[in-house]
Amino acid sequence: MTDLAVQARAFVLAQFLLIVVALVGCGRLPVASPPGIYLLVAGLLLGAWALLVNRPENINVNPLPREGAELCFTGPYQFVRHPMYLAVLATLAGFVLMNFCLVSFLAWIGLLVVLERKADLEEQLLKQRSVDYSAYCQRTKYRLIPLVY
Repeated sequence: MTDLAVQARAFVLAQFLLIVVALVGCGRLPVASPPGIYLLVAGLLLGAWALLVNRPENINVNPLPREGAELCFTGPYQFVRHPMYLAVLATLAGFVLMNFCLVSFLAWIGLLVVLERKADLEEQLLKQRSVDYSAYCQRTKYRLIPLVY
């Protein structure tokens, strides 16, 4: 296994472990609150939109680009380069707001860092593979959060 493959698997493993810790870290059920519900629903809707506009063979939790995958520039991808990562962060942020504790909050922060680094690796590889991706990055300035970053 190459160093890139090991790094990619480490990101995926860290991502899923942090999601689990954020979900169960408090050891109690969430209490519904409007801000939490809004964020959770917005994250789920964004994720569904990204899945609807992207081809199924393009969907991959691993940051290594798949052979034969085609770039998607429509739907939420025209506003942010990694809408699926944003969807995961928003959904989990909504859950953490409804079930706040330090463990879950720190797991969410850890997930933000992991997804940022994972996106960085994915973008480096996509830029090496496609001139179109470099142009896309110039057009779509925001990596994870529209109007922020």
